[in-house]
Amino acid sequence: MRRFFQGTRGRLTITHAVVLTAALLIADVALYFIVLQVEQNAADNLLRAQASTIAAGIEDVNGQVTFGGGDLPNETQQGVPVEAAIVSVGGPPKLQTPTQSIRPDDLARIVAAARQAGAPVLSDVTDAHGAARRVFAEPLVTAQSNPVLVVSRSMGEVLASMATVKLLLVLLTALVVVTATLLAYRQTGRVLEPVRSIASMARSISEHDLHRRVDISVPPDELGELVATFNAMLARLDDSFEGLRRFTADASHELRTPLALMRTELDGALARTREPAEYRRVLKEMHQEVERMSRLVDRLLML
Repeated sequence: MRRFFQGTRGRLTITHAVVLTAALLIADVALYFIVLQVEQNAADNLLRAQASTIAAGIEDVNGQVTFGGGDLPNETQQGVPVEAAIVSVGGPPKLQTPTQSIRPDDLARIVAAARQAGAPVLSDVTDAHGAARRVFAEPLVTAQSNPVLVVSRSMGEVLASMATVKLLLVLLTALVVVTATLLAYRQTGRVLEPVRSIASMARSISEHDLHRRVDISVPPDELGELVATFNAMLARLDDSFEGLRRFTADASHELRTPLALMRTELDGALARTREPAEYRRVLKEMHQEVERMSRLVDRLLML
């Protein structure tokens, strides 16, 4: 595991997984809030439609508010349970559904806000049972007593749906990240295979087999450029070593010839006793050969 995290393949895979996870989390958050906004707009539109239906059936005769001769409806045409109440500012409900779970103080605050705004208002409250409710309040300007119509619905079903959406997003994100990470690890291994081949060849090549080349089929991209560069480097090294071998052979020949000549002269001079003039001649020739070898050694040092 430690080698995995220290290796290039592991680091690339981890980087890919981190970037992908961050991108998916951003997308998930955006999608979650989009779905939440859509659900909330749908709930608001349903409340507005129900309020319009109730407002159309309200009658106010001498301050007595009635709805079509009966109770306020407690569900929409789509079968969604709702609660409704017609409330005057500072007073008790004039008419309401059989169930009303909004606390009186919250109901009074919503009615006061709608009457002060003089227009429909939307708000969120927690009812007496601890459940979240979406509330739509609209002043009834057509009624003589100017009450406020309050329609609400539970958001429990919406919140449950959003919890399911959140769970699905988390599971889908985890599945995508795991799958993409495995694919990235496999693909990274394929991409780095030429690099491993080059490294293996570089470890095995010596000065005796510089003629070898990396023979791997790679696309004409950065890896192809790396393979071509490595092969070109091997070619230059091969040429350099070949030139060095030729130079060494030539230098050896240049040094061997004067040495052989000097040895011959010395052997001849030492074979028997000679005249002083003969020794001087031999020493003079040795001196010339030494000068020649000194110049050759100086050139070698310069090279």
